[in-house]
Amino acid sequence: DLVKFYGVLGEDFFFHFYPFDLKHSKFGLEKINGHAVGFHFDEERMRDICRQAATALDIKVYGGDCIVDSNGNIRIIDFNDWPSFAPCKDEAAPHIANCIYNNAKKIFG
Repeated sequence: DLVKFYGVLGEDFFFHFYPFDLKHSKFGLEKINGHAVGFHFDEERMRDICRQAATALDIKVYGGDCIVDSNGNIRIIDFNDWPSFAPCKDEAAPHIANCIYNNAKKIFG
């Protein structure tokens, strides 16, 4: 299963979804790949994996794609800084703003 995710490092915000279910498409590949099966996975584990990647890469505002296999294993296949947050922009906006503010305070006092 392909699962898209968005997060903000240092904030209590993480959003994930199956793009097929929300009709979220960039290239129309869902016609080839089909809909997600809905393999069970640990959502908190996905959040932790993505948070670890963001920390290692020093990316505060991030998103990307994971693959979840039939055993619930999660693998990041794409990780981006400053993605669109299109399906969750209203929910994410205050967290992004708070992240920017807190990091600016660290730099500028």
